[in-house]
Amino acid sequence: MRFFPGEWLENLNRKTNWHRYFSDAVTPQSNPATALLIQSKRLPLIWDELQTQMHFWKKYLPETKDVRQVKIDSGQWVLKPAFGRVGQDIGIYGVNEKKDWEKIVRYAKKHPRHWIAQKRFVPVAFETENGPMYPCIGVYTIDGKAAGVYGRISKQAIIDQYAFDAAVLVNRPKEATVLCTSTGSKI
Repeated sequence: MRFFPGEWLENLNRKTNWHRYFSDAVTPQSNPATALLIQSKRLPLIWDELQTQMHFWKKYLPETKDVRQVKIDSGQWVLKPAFGRVGQDIGIYGVNEKKDWEKIVRYAKKHPRHWIAQKRFVPVAFETENGPMYPCIGVYTIDGKAAGVYGRISKQAIIDQYAFDAAVLVNRPKEATVLCTSTGSKI
C-alpha cells in the first residue's frame, strides 16, 4: 500500500530509487504508482484524446479547465491543486478568507500545470443541531461496484482539511443518514 503521496516522490533524492516504484516493483500493490495518472484532477483536460469513453464522469463532474483558460476572479470557477487531498488549498472566490484566496491564486498563476479550475456550483446545506452544515459524500468502488462510502461535513461551503469526518449510515436502499463523528449531528 502507498501511504506516501505519490506526487511527492519526485522530491526525494534519486538515490532512494523511487523511480523503480513505477517499473520494477515485484510486490503486488493495492494503489500502484501508475494510479497517479488517473488521480490527477487534470485528467479531464485530455478526455477527448482518450479512446476510453468517459460518459459517467462527463455527466457528473463539473466542467474542468486549465486555470489559464478562465477568468479566475469571476466567481464562476473553483481552483484546485491537481493532486490535492482532503480539500486542502481549494480556492473559491468569496468563500475563502481574502488572504487565503490571494495565496491560492498566486500559486495557481505561478504553477498553472499543477492546478485546475472547475465550474462552481451552489452547494446545499442541511440544517443540523449545530446549525447549517455542507456535506460531501463519496463512494469507493472496486471494479465499478460500490464498496464503501465516506462522508465529511463543514460549516462553510468548502469541504477542506478543517471539515469534520462523518459516518454515512444507510437506512434503506435509497436513503442515507450522515452522522458527524465530531459533533454527533445528524443530517
